[in-house]
Amino acid sequence: HPDAELWAFGTAFTPDGAAAAFCRKHAMPNVTLFGPTHHADVLARVAQSTLLLHASLEESFGMVPAEAMSYG
Repeated sequence: HPDAELWAFGTAFTPDGAAAAFCRKHAMPNVTLFGPTHHADVLARVAQSTLLLHASLEESFGMVPAEAMSYG
């Protein structure tokens, strides 16, 4: 999907971190890394999104998927 864009939030996704290096190495231009982001800002982005991918190492089903589901 060449027109798709991935927005990544959280401490693992800082614009100058390992995830950014991975994206550069693998020529992934449609990824925007926001890093740590205030909850209200994340929810605003979720409301703009078509799809949410919740890649968590610690929780199988948390508030993020529930909040995304509340936006339909």
